[in-house]
Amino acid sequence: MDKKYLKRVGIYVLSTIAALGLVFYIIYHMMDGFTTDIDTLTAEVSSKKFIISAEGYIFKDEHYLYSSYDGSVNYLIKDGEKVGIRQEVATSFADLSGYSINSELSKIENKLAVLDQSSVSIGAANTDTKTVDKRISSYYYMILSRLAEGKYSHVIHSTDNLLIQMNKRQLITGEQKNFSDLRSSLESKKSNLMAQLNGRSETIYSDVSGYFFSEIDGYEEIFTKKSLENLTVSDFYRLIEEKPKGIKNVDGKTPIGKIADNYIWYIVFPINKEDAENLEIQKTYSGIFPYNYDAELSLKLEKIITEQLGDRTLAVFSCSEMPEGFNYQRSQAIEIIANEAKGFRIPKNAVRLVDGVQGVYTLYGSTVIFKRIDILFEADGHYIISTEDPLKKEPTDSENGTDSNSGESADTEAQKQKTYPYLKLYDSVIISGKELKDGMVFY
Repeated sequence: MDKKYLKRVGIYVLSTIAALGLVFYIIYHMMDGFTTDIDTLTAEVSSKKFIISAEGYIFKDEHYLYSSYDGSVNYLIKDGEKVGIRQEVATSFADLSGYSINSELSKIENKLAVLDQSSVSIGAANTDTKTVDKRISSYYYMILSRLAEGKYSHVIHSTDNLLIQMNKRQLITGEQKNFSDLRSSLESKKSNLMAQLNGRSETIYSDVSGYFFSEIDGYEEIFTKKSLENLTVSDFYRLIEEKPKGIKNVDGKTPIGKIADNYIWYIVFPINKEDAENLEIQKTYSGIFPYNYDAELSLKLEKIITEQLGDRTLAVFSCSEMPEGFNYQRSQAIEIIANEAKGFRIPKNAVRLVDGVQGVYTLYGSTVIFKRIDILFEADGHYIISTEDPLKKEPTDSENGTDSNSGESADTEAQKQKTYPYLKLYDSVIISGKELKDGMVFY
């Protein structure tokens, strides 16, 4: 056989195999490049709160109410309730044995209060139980959560709320027509207990209008509004170290409660200088009080107190709200919502730099599009991205900090950024993928 012929055939076969291999190689890499596994998320608005946590101290003007007897006391109004001048607030008894009876009276008063809040509107019986069932579920899981956290005082409050909602459900579904029989029974027990409080008694009246509180802590003459007028950082730390003054009898009379004759009160707490710089005097912030079942009140920043020498700083807030049931324990935790930013929440690894422009790759149909972003801040491995395009408003030379010599370079930079569109709501942001490029197409 002709060797030259065999050689030509061999070369032809090898060339064919090589060509086919090259074709398969190109196809494989083309397909690999265009079928990269990617993950996306939808650009939606999220929010992030900047919270300052501290231990605060309550300052307010209060004065004592006195009784001629130092036995048991039956309070006629709730803590924090507003009273007028010469209004009956309590009855005190000379009989010391009345303490246990008074404790039973307090329990009955609490049950009556629950019944008062368990009523439903006239048309409620014709509605479904969807809303009340949702509240029952919420309080149930809240109780479990607070038990797990060891917040037992919170559990008591939540349990009352759960009972109120369960009572309402019984009224709506018709399982219970009313609670008049139960109320009558409780009122009867109350009357019997009151009759057992033998001996001398005295009715206590408010001497001024204001807000009544039964609890006395001995700091009423220490943490006053007057003490805030020229308060220094050193003064504050001296006050919180000071032991409460003994609650003394005056003219043979015993303090049984107090009146706050001003609805404005103050809370003061230490704060680091960095956090203080982010606060604005006379601005109103939201304050959360964990000890008060996370009650949220509006607080106005009155002033920031600093040391001339040293880093210690104080924040002084005022509050004009006095919600029912709020516990004014002298020292308690507080959380100030210093700021709240809203924007698109994007994982850090999704952010890329293309042509000196910071942005993300998005998927529109099967096409990859690079879009600009403006990062507001970083938190928990994510960026919060502004929903507004900063280039919508063209900055002036003075805003850019440029002069006539540098204006051309600033215009060039802005023009380069404008070649890429800005991220929009509901865009599909690519959060994983390799060798991504603007304009590439997936099949």
